[in-house]
Parts: sequence; structure tokens; C-alpha cells
Amino acid sequence: MKRTPVEQSDFRDPSMNGPSADAPQGLSLTPGRPSLLCCIHARCLCAAVFACFILAESEHRSLFNRAVRQERFVGSDQIAEIAPGVREVLAGGPSWCATFEIPSDPDRWVQFAVGIINAAYPHSEAPESRLGELGSFALEEWEPNKYINGKLALEDARSIACWIDRYFVAILGCDWDYSVDVRWQRLWDEQGRS
Repeated sequence: MKRTPVEQSDFRDPSMNGPSADAPQGLSLTPGRPSLLCCIHARCLCAAVFACFILAESEHRSLFNRAVRQERFVGSDQIAEIAPGVREVLAGGPSWCATFEIPSDPDRWVQFAVGIINAAYPHSEAPESRLGELGSFALEEWEPNKYINGKLALEDARSIACWIDRYFVAILGCDWDYSVDVRWQRLWDEQGRS
């Protein structure tokens, strides 16, 4: 059986004398009403737009939450207090050390010398998992509830200051608005004496 193409005249509304205006879309026989196909497309389009909106909203929320978590570690005031001490040590070379300390709690401290961190560690469990979230640090030695010591693989003052700030918050448990004092100390002079 040979099929013949459907012509517009095959889509007639019995109440009309001519073909339906929507006949080329094929499913509406009533003038002025959208075809069933158009309604299905419109609903699919609305659902797709809604799904994209939900996905975008979810991604936005995720990015916002991540930023809030990171903001918990980054205090611009504290970084502004820490960075000059880091710059001084970097300029002075390996014979200089900066000690950053919470004025109201001398048991919360971090020492920085070029490439080296020595810091209070008030925890009994191994520090690798806690320090992993900070990154850029290779632990060399530690003693439970006392200190950690290791190499810091950062070179610019701001990155180092951010790392130290995050250590104060994440490891030493400081509030995000803590204040910090800094002291510089010469570890040894040109002849190697301390």
C-alpha cells in the first residue's frame, strides 16, 4: 500500500469551512488554540527551565557554602597582622624567625622561619589528617598536645600568612576575629651563633 502525503485539507475542523490554522503542526483542529504538540513542548520547556533554575540555585548555594567554609579560615584583619611579620622573615633570610601568638593565650602560637613552621599542637591524635586540609605542609616531627614541626611549601608572604591564619583557626581553635601579636627573633648571626 502506497502512502500519500497528508495535505492540509485533511485536517479540517468540522465546524469550519477551511483548514485549521494550526493544521501544519498536525494535532490541533480548533482555530486559536495551540496544538497538543505545542502544549507538550511548552510543558517540557518549562520543566527544563525549572530544572536548570534548580540546578543553578543548587550550584550557587554550593559555591556560597564553600565560600563561607573558606571564609571561616580567612580573616583579612589577621592576615594583615601576620603578613608583615612573614615579609620581614623572608627579607631577613633563614637566620630570622617570627613568632605569632594570641595575646590572651600564649599556648596558641606559630613560629615561621623561611620554609619552616613550628607551632603549638593541642591535640593527642596524629596531625596528618588535620593538617591535610591546610595543604602545602610536610610534617617532620610532632609531640601530642605540644607542637608540630615541618616544612611549608609556600613562598609568597600572603600565601604563608593565609596558611598561618588558617592554622590558628582550624588547628588552634581560634575564633575568626582573633588578634595576634608578632615577635621577630634572630636564630643565629652571620657567624652561626645564636
